[in-house]
Amino acid sequence: MQAAPLFGFVSGRDYSLGQNIFASNDVVIGNNVKIQNNVSVYDAVRIEDDVFCGPSMVFTNVYNPRSAISRKDEYRETFVHRGATLGANCTIICGTTVGRHAFVAAGAVVNRAVCAYGWRSRKADRLDVRVRRAASKKDWRSHLRVLRAHLPH
Repeated sequence: MQAAPLFGFVSGRDYSLGQNIFASNDVVIGNNVKIQNNVSVYDAVRIEDDVFCGPSMVFTNVYNPRSAISRKDEYRETFVHRGATLGANCTIICGTTVGRHAFVAAGAVVNRAVCAYGWRSRKADRLDVRVRRAASKKDWRSHLRVLRAHLPH
């Protein structure tokens, strides 16, 4: 586990951090959270229990950053609720909320809220389909087959 948490980083128990992880001062990470390699969790990000953050996904904390202008007073809180999955290389724009057990596909850009059990694909501002929480791995696999049938080809 190679992580660079700063003072103020708050975490639950049984979390897993991959290589090259950065967690800033004003960050909360819940229980049983898995953060894969090359993820930076900046100020004002709140991650609840049982969340999966895929490799190289991105959180932002300022909506329109500029090099010459300090915007630290403009940080917007980002909430990732319990059981959400954030795919590899997705981007979560600050000020958004990812609902309970929502699924954000790899490479997606989230700039609006994703509802509970929602599925966000790579097309920005589009909620493709709602998913249900599966009781077992077998149920989840069969549910994914149904979801794939509804996604654009």
